[in-house]
Amino acid sequence: MQFNMMATNGPLVKGSGWNDLEVKDPDDLLPEQLTWISNYIQKVHNAIHSSNPSDPNTGYPAYIDVDSFVNYIIGNEIAREGDSYMRSTYIYKDRGAKLTAGPLWDYDLAYNCVTGMMGMGTNYVEGWQFQPMFGMSSTCDWYYTLMKDPAFQSKISARWQELRKGPLSDTQIKALVQKLTAPLTNGAKRNFQKWNNLGTSYVGGFSTQTTQTWEEQITILQNFLLQRSAWLDKSGWKPTTNTNPGWPW
Repeated sequence: MQFNMMATNGPLVKGSGWNDLEVKDPDDLLPEQLTWISNYIQKVHNAIHSSNPSDPNTGYPAYIDVDSFVNYIIGNEIAREGDSYMRSTYIYKDRGAKLTAGPLWDYDLAYNCVTGMMGMGTNYVEGWQFQPMFGMSSTCDWYYTLMKDPAFQSKISARWQELRKGPLSDTQIKALVQKLTAPLTNGAKRNFQKWNNLGTSYVGGFSTQTTQTWEEQITILQNFLLQRSAWLDKSGWKPTTNTNPGWPW
């Protein structure tokens, strides 16, 4: 299933408290299957919004794979992915299992590659992507509501600290960037020889990072990851008192 704000193709999972949730698989979905899915998603929504949301029997732990939601939010927040939680936001449920967040998808607006939209600048390093934007609701408020729950906050903070000691340490982040980009060097050279757009300031309505070389683009990416991680270290993984004024500026 996919939350895909204002861009769904259907069939839609309908209920109270969310919108724009479409079933992506199976293609031959039966009406009774859609009814069952809709009822389960309603239980998920109600549990997240219940008076004791972290109760293992009646709250969200009874219906969702909590660790997958923790990891999903961390992945989207470190990237500050512009479509997070409203578009290209996938969830799935295997038979006999709980609702699982993921897979991660659609990162063309992530990692500080976009510097603004329609003339408005961005601040990717600070702030939360899961908080409401422009004062409007998104496809659902699950992620924001989960992040306001102290038990969920505790789990995501502990997971972040664990990752920062391993694969998301500054040292490992820099090593990963170099590992993933090194094999692309020759391909990148050929690409920008054919399409000389490193200095192009706009793609569609989005302003982009402009540099003279591809290597400078990689430096921007790496510096962003280090700066964003440092901010997340200080954040305590707690929502701020004010909602984000925009996407994600």
